[in-house]
Amino acid sequence: MRSAKQPRPLTADELDFVSETEANPNFFGEYVLGRDRWEVQKQIADDLTVPRARIAVKGANATGKTNLSADTVLWWTIHGGITITTAPTFRQVTKTMWPAIRTAHTKARYPLGGKLLNTELQIAPDIFALGMSTDAGVNALGFHGRILVVIDEAPGIGTGIFDAVRGIRAGGDVRILMLGNPDVEGGPYSEAFTAVGSGYRCYTISAFDTPNLTTLKKRPEEPWQETLKTLLELSPDALEDNVRPYLATRHWVKEMYVECGVDSPLWESRVLAQFPSQSQYAAYPLAWLEAAKKRTIEVPADADWQAGIDVAEAGEDETVLTVRHGPMIQPGFPISWSKNPETIQGEMIEALKPFRGKDIIVAYDAIGVGAYFATPLKQAGFRCVPIKVSESPTDKENFPLLRDELSWALRDRMKPDADGMAQFGGLVDEKAFRQLANIRYAPDSQGRRKFESKESLRRRGAKSPDRAESIMLAFSARARANLQSQIFVGRVRR
Repeated sequence: MRSAKQPRPLTADELDFVSETEANPNFFGEYVLGRDRWEVQKQIADDLTVPRARIAVKGANATGKTNLSADTVLWWTIHGGITITTAPTFRQVTKTMWPAIRTAHTKARYPLGGKLLNTELQIAPDIFALGMSTDAGVNALGFHGRILVVIDEAPGIGTGIFDAVRGIRAGGDVRILMLGNPDVEGGPYSEAFTAVGSGYRCYTISAFDTPNLTTLKKRPEEPWQETLKTLLELSPDALEDNVRPYLATRHWVKEMYVECGVDSPLWESRVLAQFPSQSQYAAYPLAWLEAAKKRTIEVPADADWQAGIDVAEAGEDETVLTVRHGPMIQPGFPISWSKNPETIQGEMIEALKPFRGKDIIVAYDAIGVGAYFATPLKQAGFRCVPIKVSESPTDKENFPLLRDELSWALRDRMKPDADGMAQFGGLVDEKAFRQLANIRYAPDSQGRRKFESKESLRRRGAKSPDRAESIMLAFSARARANLQSQIFVGRVRR
């Protein structure tokens, strides 16, 4: 009987290599996973080698947070630890962190071993990584020993998971890596940055701290305002000259400046990585927008269908079409056109054709060029309802114009319910998200709620909220009321 072939002993160099990958997560990232890390990523990884380390990171968009987290999960687990990853929802666990973990595992330069499942990496019965989204799951498994907890999208994590993690930390070597965009203050995540003696080593990663932007600085300590000025003077070719194009790019930062302006909460959060100092008169708070972005609602088949069209003058503004079914904006919407509105009706009819048999109502902005915009749509058989947002509102005591009333109605619909859930979903269009985040309202001289005009937005450097207004029209209850009025008048005339 032949004996099983025994593996050869590792050479001294190989033993040194294995030892270095275990002790040094940056060595593991570079030589095993093939990563090209930049300075702040290396510092965070180094900090995680300290027993019972607690690291909190707030970062701008595309600063390498997810890839660093995925690499850290593999480094810790492969070398004999237990890893728990968590996020506010299981969908975020499965769609953000774990795809990055699988990609890094698959593309590693050396076989990492283990059994890789959708949200689990099994090395041995007591060596594994596991993704979950509830504090009940964290509590139930009774983890102990060498544990790494990676908390992704941390601003949306409730106190329950933090209480569970606190229980795990009662014994053993438990390390925490907590990451997110600083969308809203309040809760355990923001307290890590603001509370005295929180125990966290905190990092703030602005887009201006990343390699594509630091190469524009004339001196290391240059404030972001000066770097922005240099950025805005770059040629189109220089805008695309990014040493690490997978991080925040020069073009993206300029785009955020053009669309949002520097006093926008999105600029503060997504570019500067600061908790937004939102005015009490922010029409659509970031936390509400994030909830509407993440929410998926099961829509009954008999729920109403409605489209909203914001018609733009020729120029920089967009003509925008949004379609919703019940409380859900439909995938692929809003759709926008920057061409002369009189040339796009055919394309809009084509976009609306899939909804022809759904008894859809098309609400359109009937001011100015919008007055005759819908004629071809009506001829194509769509039920079109004009909305003149400059008219008087139904509630004259609280709103100066119909636009203000409809904007407030959208705000009410967006406001999270008692369970913290958004009352509509599908807000995945980034430009629409930015426009809504920019809008403000304030009391007028009579104490009525007046929303910021397009002209006011432009004066402070923000784009016209064409996509936001298309969404407002799509959710307008006034459209159905106007349609009923049209039907009644038509019957009387007959």
